[in-house]
Amino acid sequence: MEHYLSSVQKCCTLLKLFLHGSKEWGVTDLSRELQWSKGAVHKMLTTLESEGLIKQHPRTKLYSLGYTLLELGNKVKNDDDMVSFARPYLQQLADLTKESVCLCIRDQQDAIYVDKLDSPCQSASSLMPIGDFRSMRQVPHALFSPIVRSRCSRPCLKNQ
Repeated sequence: MEHYLSSVQKCCTLLKLFLHGSKEWGVTDLSRELQWSKGAVHKMLTTLESEGLIKQHPRTKLYSLGYTLLELGNKVKNDDDMVSFARPYLQQLADLTKESVCLCIRDQQDAIYVDKLDSPCQSASSLMPIGDFRSMRQVPHALFSPIVRSRCSRPCLKNQ
């Protein structure tokens, strides 16, 4: 049996609502969505706000994600060896195709966008923003076929 701190799990549950739902939430809406008391939601938001993980708009009093999360996300991206390793290959692919390209990493049932190069030929990129994710069910299956996986993993294996 695994042991978790329920308060940390609750914080994570609250933060993840911002991934899939509205970009701003009020205490009442969060309370209703999470089925927690308003007092518990308010205490959690106040704690998260004190750490910079959540911020409250001074006029609307709605809460949104804080910039500390951006710092943490950038730290993950910048420290990820896979992103550094793949960058030259992304550049080659972008140069060859004259298209925007992205790098996704599989995380359980999701594909998370961890790097991208926008094409100078396209006026606006249609790629997902870095940090966004899609369910693996939404990613074209051919990209994850056994043949493609084996070909894609060869360069990585040679350099390890």
